[in-house]
Amino acid sequence: DISGFEVFEKNGFEQLCINFVNEKLQQVFINLTLRSEQEEYAEERIAWVDIPYFDNQVVVDLIEGGAGGGPRAPGLLAILDDTCSTMHSREGWEVDHAFLDAAKRSYGSHQQFQGGAAAFMVRHYAGDVNYSVGGFAAANAEALPDEMVELLAQSANVLVKHVYSSVLNGIRAAAASSGRQKKRSTEGKSIRTQCARLVQSLLACTPHYVRCIKSNDDRAPCTIDHERVLHQCKYLGLVENIRVRRAGYAYRVPFYRFCERYSLFARRGDRAQITGSFKGVKKILRGLEDKVPPELMDEGEVQKGRRKIFIKHPETYFAIERALLFEKSRVAVIIQNMWRKAGREQAYKKLSAIMSDRFEKSGKQRRRGSIHRKFAGFYLQGCLRQGEDVHTLRAAARRIIDFYKGNAVDNLSPEMRPNAPDVEGEPEVIAFEDSCTQWIAASAGHERGLPMAPAARFVFVTNVALYIMERREAAGDDGPGGGPLLRLRRRVLLTDLLVAAVSLFADPFIMLRVAPVERLPAPLRDHWVPDHEVSVCPVTNAPFGVLTRRHHCRVTGGIFSSDGLKGSEPSLPDLGEYTPSLVCQEAVGLASCDIQEDLLLSSERRSELLAVISKHKGASNLHWKFSNTMRMRPGAVASLSLAPCREIRFEAAQGRGASTDAGAQHFEGFSLSGSSESVTIRVDAGIDNNTIARLRENRESRRQRQAEHRQQQAAAMKAQREAHKEALRQEELAARRARKARKAGAKLAAGGKIGEKAKSVFAAPG
Repeated sequence: DISGFEVFEKNGFEQLCINFVNEKLQQVFINLTLRSEQEEYAEERIAWVDIPYFDNQVVVDLIEGGAGGGPRAPGLLAILDDTCSTMHSREGWEVDHAFLDAAKRSYGSHQQFQGGAAAFMVRHYAGDVNYSVGGFAAANAEALPDEMVELLAQSANVLVKHVYSSVLNGIRAAAASSGRQKKRSTEGKSIRTQCARLVQSLLACTPHYVRCIKSNDDRAPCTIDHERVLHQCKYLGLVENIRVRRAGYAYRVPFYRFCERYSLFARRGDRAQITGSFKGVKKILRGLEDKVPPELMDEGEVQKGRRKIFIKHPETYFAIERALLFEKSRVAVIIQNMWRKAGREQAYKKLSAIMSDRFEKSGKQRRRGSIHRKFAGFYLQGCLRQGEDVHTLRAAARRIIDFYKGNAVDNLSPEMRPNAPDVEGEPEVIAFEDSCTQWIAASAGHERGLPMAPAARFVFVTNVALYIMERREAAGDDGPGGGPLLRLRRRVLLTDLLVAAVSLFADPFIMLRVAPVERLPAPLRDHWVPDHEVSVCPVTNAPFGVLTRRHHCRVTGGIFSSDGLKGSEPSLPDLGEYTPSLVCQEAVGLASCDIQEDLLLSSERRSELLAVISKHKGASNLHWKFSNTMRMRPGAVASLSLAPCREIRFEAAQGRGASTDAGAQHFEGFSLSGSSESVTIRVDAGIDNNTIARLRENRESRRQRQAEHRQQQAAAMKAQREAHKEALRQEELAARRARKARKAGAKLAAGGKIGEKAKSVFAAPG
């Protein structure tokens, strides 16, 4: 701040030393904030118009000595030292006037110096100061003789002895190192030496400045002297500093560091080519176009120099940092998903190996497409119709599953499910989802000429139960988002699955033996709400009375009017309702409408379905049956049974797609024939174990070659990036050395201290 300057009515040698130190500190400030910044823009070839500012280097050179004072300008302090050393036997006032005469001879024409009869004036950056030369020589020579230091080091006072003992040790060490008696130092020389060390320490750090303004010279509170404040702002360089900062660039960084930090913004195809060069910066900026508001990326906001990139306003830099934080969060989510996916893939790989081993030991044939099929667990994406969304379809399934767990269902208010069970423990987690075909009795499927009919279904396996669902089209705004909905056909607890039966041929069929459930003697009414608790229909808001009767929803137990129960279910066997039943619109499709009985399913991913069921049920609790003959048991209510037949036999087809029965119906890979009592499924031949082993060996060798190729590519790309970074660092280091050499040469040439031989060397070509 400007308060560090001392300006009195009579200023002497002490004030000159203090003000000299302030000039040096101001020079450091200028070098670090104004000069270096503009020089950096010029060196990086950034479009820039130089902003003029007052450089106090001329004042520093005037006092300390340097090029700013002229070719033969040693400096006021050096002139004082020389005068004191040559006139040490004269009186003090003679030395003082001799110093003033010498200063006027050297700096008589200097613009920052003005000599007088017994004083001189220096135009500091903080203002003009008149110095009276009286006492200059005595103050400059004010140093203790070595004998006096030795005497004080022997003092009886502990503090005095401690202080001057260290001073005496320094004097003796200096004398021993030089081999001769040290020349007595002056106060001016000490000030210059200490100031040089201070500046060196400051330049070794990264200074941050708080500029202080003195409001008035009277120390009066709540008073501002406007002229004094403006004077300080002018001479402290605050105006120029603000201009440079406003016109300058708030953020600057070398290309390779910018690329290291923001390489995530590069487009996916360009990320592998980011090497910390100018091209890499351009690719990153191209990727930032859709992540940062366009008004923050206008022309001139981001400048690319020779080795650095410059960003003008902090708002742009902060916007890029926010985008980086968002991008890192997004990438972190991707990494988490990939990590979980990798864990699932490892688990699925083990399941696949277990199933392959089980099938091979049993002698079951395999289809060629199932040899290398990976287990993934989730396949709804491939089951969508045009315009459908996988998230909406999965949400519809999740709604049904959550209803059975007693969780809140979005479309059911508390009045509509007042007695929903509060199930504790872990929630049901979907482990497998896919489309499949359920084979049901031909009469139920309305198929002509077939002993059994295929029905499109969705199968969901959780850690608790197996869900068989069907698609139903939403009407109006039914369901989440008004999209496709799922209706539950059957929910079977994994504990009720007893046997998984498959044939020994390469067919997609599985038969699941389910624990039988007896017919309920009467419908369940325990979950019904008492009539007296509800007086108004929650759908129509009509009060119940003689004309508006109460009706219970068979699924939720809630009370509605006849107009409020617009939904219906063909049956609700789990609740003892074996005839069509009325339900509220929001409960349609939530409860099982098929009776619990054996299931005959076909799926391209039959092995994975069985593996997931076996994993969550426990392999020891699920009985496996490999047989070409299966017998199915119908449900307890014959009128609701969908079992296609009593017996199913599998045979090998004579030729691909051939059948000896003229009335057989052909499908991809198999054909059906028979009656409602017995069905024969003729299956095309699969591949043998030798072919399977050969296919697996070829696939494994191909994977190894691909992995080695990827490793080689990654190593080559990494080596290329490292080499480019090292080249950029070496180039920056060489440029820095060249700048230092040019500055040193220019300073020596301007000071006139270069000999003729050195001048000829600098002037020589090259």
